[in-house]
Amino acid sequence: MERISIEGFSVHGLLNAGMIDLFGYLEACGQRYHVAGAGIWNGLFASTEPDYIAKVQQALDERCLAVPNIAFDGCSVWADDAAVRSEQRAKALRNIAIAAELGADTVRIDWGVTAPSLNDEQFAHIVASYREYCDLAAKHGMRLGAENHFGASLDPELQLQVLEAVDHQHYGVLLHFGHWSRLAEQGDAMLAPHAMHTHIPADVIGEDLETCCRTLRALMDAGYRGYWGVEHHTARHEYVQLEWQVALVRRCLAFVAEGEVPITRNRVVNKLLVELKGDAQ
Repeated sequence: MERISIEGFSVHGLLNAGMIDLFGYLEACGQRYHVAGAGIWNGLFASTEPDYIAKVQQALDERCLAVPNIAFDGCSVWADDAAVRSEQRAKALRNIAIAAELGADTVRIDWGVTAPSLNDEQFAHIVASYREYCDLAAKHGMRLGAENHFGASLDPELQLQVLEAVDHQHYGVLLHFGHWSRLAEQGDAMLAPHAMHTHIPADVIGEDLETCCRTLRALMDAGYRGYWGVEHHTARHEYVQLEWQVALVRRCLAFVAEGEVPITRNRVVNKLLVELKGDAQ
């Protein structure tokens, strides 16, 4: 089975509608999509108490699912208020322990800086915090790092600067394909050698197949051995959208492994749909 995972945020629309929970998501990963991994998002956790986490572990074992990543929101490294930073650090430490209990390969904790750049205080605090967190992650054989998610983390050169400063073999990047504020065409390739996990969004795999395949190739060439994380964002028709998205990832992986880019007519189809919608109005 391919090393594909469904990322938990993909079902946030169903979660908000009260139509799924963490256990339903795990069941869908194993039985509906037949993937090998569940990239859990902590928004799906109903509790962080030990008895609940034990039930999650049981559900993973019963479905033979690996946990290539847990993406933790609410515990970013930086906050402007020192008291909030302290609270977030306490949450981060607890979350690292939960990830270890669930046997996660990697942990995502964001920088938390919403501005497009880092000042000296933010940079120093981020570097020191990740060194501490990565020391803890290393004890459990995990890697830990940020995603190119928002704010300063969307700058690939800043990502490389933080990587160099943290200088820890257990620090990595959760590479969200094509999600950069600058150097958009180079960003994925620049960070590919440091990727610990991936998020492949629908707007890239579905609308910019050439870029997606180029990033897949860059990761393969860099020796990436992690999971290909399928993440959907629209909160609409999530069950069927994920089925479509997983199929596209599988198709691209098969072609890219042979040095090809699969033919796509998505842009032609999208243009036709726009025209048809205009005629209907």
